[in-house]
Amino acid sequence: MFHDLRLAARRLARAPGFTAAAALTLALGIGANTTIFSLVSAVFLRPLAVAEPQRLVRVFSTWRQDGRTINSGALGYPDVRELAAQRGTFAGVAAFSNAKVAMGEGEAARTVQAALVTGEYFGVLGIRAAIGRAIGASDVGAPGASPIVVLSHALWRDRLGGDSSVVGRPVSLNGRAYTVVGVAPPTFRGTEIENVPELWVPLSQAQALGVTGPRGFERGSRWLHGLARLPAGVDRAAANAAVARLSKGWADAYPDTHRGWSLRLAAGGTLLAADPSEHTPVMIVFGALSVLALLVLAVTAANVANLQLARAATRRREVSLRVALGAGRWRLVREVLGESVVLAVIAGVLAAAIGSVGASLLPRLGLPPMIDLTPDGRILGYTALLSLATGVLFGLAPALWVTRGSLVTSIKDGAAGSGRSRSRLRGALVVGQMAVSMVLLVAAGLLLRTVSALRSADVGYEPSGVLAVTLDAGTRGYDRVRGVALYEGLLDRVRGLPGVKAATMHAIVPLSGNGMGTEVRLPTQNNAVQRTQYDVVTSDFLPTLGMRLADGRAIGDEDRAGAARTVVVNEAFARRAWPGERAVGQRIRLEGDSAGEATVVGMVRDARVQGLTEAPEPMLYFPMAQEWTSQMVLEVRVAAGAPHAVLGAVRRELAALDPNLPTGEVRTLEEVRTLAMFPARLMASLMTAFGVLALCVAAVGLAGVVAFAVAQRTREMGVRMALGAAGADVERLVVGEGVRLALVGLGVGLALAAGVTQLIASQLYGVGAADPATYLVVASVLGAVALLAAWVPARRAARVDPLEALRAE
Repeated sequence: MFHDLRLAARRLARAPGFTAAAALTLALGIGANTTIFSLVSAVFLRPLAVAEPQRLVRVFSTWRQDGRTINSGALGYPDVRELAAQRGTFAGVAAFSNAKVAMGEGEAARTVQAALVTGEYFGVLGIRAAIGRAIGASDVGAPGASPIVVLSHALWRDRLGGDSSVVGRPVSLNGRAYTVVGVAPPTFRGTEIENVPELWVPLSQAQALGVTGPRGFERGSRWLHGLARLPAGVDRAAANAAVARLSKGWADAYPDTHRGWSLRLAAGGTLLAADPSEHTPVMIVFGALSVLALLVLAVTAANVANLQLARAATRRREVSLRVALGAGRWRLVREVLGESVVLAVIAGVLAAAIGSVGASLLPRLGLPPMIDLTPDGRILGYTALLSLATGVLFGLAPALWVTRGSLVTSIKDGAAGSGRSRSRLRGALVVGQMAVSMVLLVAAGLLLRTVSALRSADVGYEPSGVLAVTLDAGTRGYDRVRGVALYEGLLDRVRGLPGVKAATMHAIVPLSGNGMGTEVRLPTQNNAVQRTQYDVVTSDFLPTLGMRLADGRAIGDEDRAGAARTVVVNEAFARRAWPGERAVGQRIRLEGDSAGEATVVGMVRDARVQGLTEAPEPMLYFPMAQEWTSQMVLEVRVAAGAPHAVLGAVRRELAALDPNLPTGEVRTLEEVRTLAMFPARLMASLMTAFGVLALCVAAVGLAGVVAFAVAQRTREMGVRMALGAAGADVERLVVGEGVRLALVGLGVGLALAAGVTQLIASQLYGVGAADPATYLVVASVLGAVALLAAWVPARRAARVDPLEALRAE
């Protein structure tokens, strides 16, 4: 075999033009797949930097309501403690919660991402500190115990200069002193695809840092993310069965807080679970991208197969003579197939470079920070295997074709039979290219229309012209009374700034991916329980966001602490809670809240808060003075101009009230909405690139087939023209044959596209998977390109001198 490969390399070296064209074409298809596989590997396959990641699982909670399963994900602290007691099921259980905290004092203070962890967190993950020690079980005790912190390696290096004597030094978090006990290793950056921790503190500091209130550690309060390690010999299926039994026991023992709730386990050794039943929207996006990238490879490989067929045709007589002299067919097949393998090796090297460049460009589309696209052995191995498989698969047809057939007809010059079989095979490859190009371009067209529809979609509020600034008075020790006074004073000042049209504060930025869930009871509906999202707002909430009131009134200045409790609901909540009844005047009670019932004073139109393509979730809006939360978002609507223009003035007003309170994330609502479109934009961008690449390759393939057919029929063309055929007649003849191939390809592509686009149907918005306008535009573009591709060689054929054509053979 080595001899065959060496011989193949020599032949390819003698045809540098063919070798370069074939290898580069194949490399583009393999490189596209390498780029997508880099993304898939980083999210689903690359193990976390923890000990034995294959034994790590994530613990989720789910909630059944109205026949639907809602993946809440969050766990309560008592749940975590009872899970940890299941020693036969788990080798260890840990939990954590994410929070933003202010690090430093005065102007040097900045907001950092923190993780509040149980004492088993680092032990369950198998993480040892690079300097000092990690948080342990003895560090998590009564609320407020152990004001210590473990720094991330990046924070220690960038903010503290990599000082090795950092252990034992104090750092200020939310205005309180915390002692540094360790620095995490550089490879450990947490376990989530977002919310990358910059430091870790014990969970007992949750109240001190304002992450939760006194009820946060009571049963029924769910705010923790669970992790567990399975012992040797226990698989995930057995553990899931065990937690299902535990969930049933909880529902019986604690019906008020656990009825309808259950637990499930998912693979935890990668950024996202690899089980197809989990993270369904993400699995759909990545699955569709992978399938469509393989279709790109099919187009490029078919083009290379066509080039190899044309090259093999020139060797048909040579091979037949060697057969006549006694050479075995398999020996000859290996020899011809060797060229395909060598080409695949060259293409694989180029594809690795193309894939690396493509992966380096992907972060520009807004990938989360934890996705590491650095090439590794898995990606290089995938590229090598894909290259070899492609070379063998698409090189086999030319190898078999050149070594088969009648010896006599193969040796005879211009044998008709061989020409017909060759033309049929090359034509079939072109039909396949056109069909796959149709599929890719239709998918790209549907996704581009989705992005366009999302940009102009009515989300229930007006995002343009609104600046959002995250604040957290809890980081400076503000309680409810002082915090409400601070925020209301800030609103008064901001509303008086030049250029400010309206200002408000609330807890949840629409489409940011954040949310707050709760359970409420409906006294007038037999105390039925509803799981819902909620927000905490101030007056001017509706005019600032541009939301519309459907009934009653909005939250106003009269909804103060000590006044009768009020709430505003959205239409989705009203439909579910009181179907056919007026919502205004109804009463609700927060589960586990001793503050009493709240009266519905208004109903607002539905707005998309959780996702652009999802139906609006039931929402409740509580007044800030009555339902305090320290982390709020100041939203400022400007009368004209860029919203960021008022940021300096807003910061000056905040500094006048409290110079030590840092601002958190600053963005416009338009930027948040754009980020929410990321999955659709990612798919549309990649599909457009794939579709254009496939279209260009298919056009070149069609032109090559027509040109080769013209070259093979030069004598026929000369005879036709000698007998009186005009150049235009020859053009029509040649173009007609090319267009017929294209039309067959378009017909097959239409049928394929109707099925393949169902893969992305759930990701479409404002357009159906069978949108006729998209199909018509794509078919027209492909038809025009095919016509041009066929016309170029046809024009050349029409200009051939009949005498030269007759002498050609």
